[in-house]
Amino acid sequence: MRPKIAPYGDYLIKSNQELREQVFRIFDQTFSVTYILQTIGIIICALGIFLSLTILVTERRREISILRAVGASRGQIEALVLWEAGIIGLLGSFLGIVAGLALAWVLSFVINVSFFGWTISWATPWRFLFGLPRPSSPPRSSPAMARAPGRPSRHRRRREDGIGRRTFWIGLR
Repeated sequence: MRPKIAPYGDYLIKSNQELREQVFRIFDQTFSVTYILQTIGIIICALGIFLSLTILVTERRREISILRAVGASRGQIEALVLWEAGIIGLLGSFLGIVAGLALAWVLSFVINVSFFGWTISWATPWRFLFGLPRPSSPPRSSPAMARAPGRPSRHRRRREDGIGRRTFWIGLR
């Protein structure tokens, strides 16, 4: 074929296999940069979530102290914070899935068609997307929320005043 088109100019001729290999090599290079950017983005997001939760707990120190004063155990406070983190994570996952699907749709059916004249077939991995881990048990309620109105709480706190080491048992109501 080269001799036939040689008089018309210098053209680059490749077999289908050579073209396919070159296209996949270019895609691999492009996606390697994308994976690096994805890793950087995940690290930044993880740090942002960690710092947000740390600030949330720090700002709520007084509220947590009140919960401890009315009888909440350390484990209950930890469960409360972990449940809040879990809810934030689930909400973020849901919003990420919705935004990712919208972006994938735009890339597949708008940008690829507009700029390249082709698109790829759409396949959404629903089982993977909704197979995310779920919380295994309900949160333990705080003692302040668990007791019925008018009934004294069974949780008591021992208080010692510094003078003469007298001990008072305070029943929280």
